[in-house]
Amino acid sequence: GNLNATVTARPRDETGDLIASFNQMALALKEQREDLERRRDYIEKILANSTIGIVSLDDHRAIVTANPAASAILGLPPLLAGSSLRLLLSGRAEMAPLLQALAVEGPPDAAEMEIPLQGSPPDRTVRMRLVPFLEGRGLLLLIEDVTETMRSNRLAAWAEMAQRIAHEIKNPLTPIQLSAEHILRVHCEVSPDFPRVMEECLTTIMAEVAKFCRARQAICHR
Repeated sequence: GNLNATVTARPRDETGDLIASFNQMALALKEQREDLERRRDYIEKILANSTIGIVSLDDHRAIVTANPAASAILGLPPLLAGSSLRLLLSGRAEMAPLLQALAVEGPPDAAEMEIPLQGSPPDRTVRMRLVPFLEGRGLLLLIEDVTETMRSNRLAAWAEMAQRIAHEIKNPLTPIQLSAEHILRVHCEVSPDFPRVMEECLTTIMAEVAKFCRARQAICHR
């Protein structure tokens, strides 16, 4: 197992060629091992610092690996290899969709779900995705806290609704304002047409108010 060992090749016959080949093989294995270790360290650093929880499960739904974000998002102590994820989550009713997906026997299918987590203020919403792992054997569970994303979406929806309501309010204001100004002008002129103008302008004002009320109801229903 010591890949740093080399054999000194003195003879120039077939034995020397064999020794040279052995040394080359040992060097190649050493370089491959070092490359694998660098890749493993690289992946482990990414997983350790990822804000998305990543849990790999074997065929029996036992934990193989889990990064710190997974336990932090789920509100669990560090997830240890060999632990049963179903057992760890069995007492939490909000985890029923995930537990049902984990209970499916046979080759796993991809599944995605959003689960509200309560009891630890502020309330959060978690998006989970189960995907087959290692050629259909085992599962990979991806966990993402989407609370802020959903809050931003709700704020954007409210902002859009406010803009539409403001637009619907602005539309009838112009004819209402013009009608009021016309009434005031005719009244100041002491015109004999004042009763007729008053009736026409009030009819316009009432129609615009009714139009705004219908538009507001339609927006609220949507």
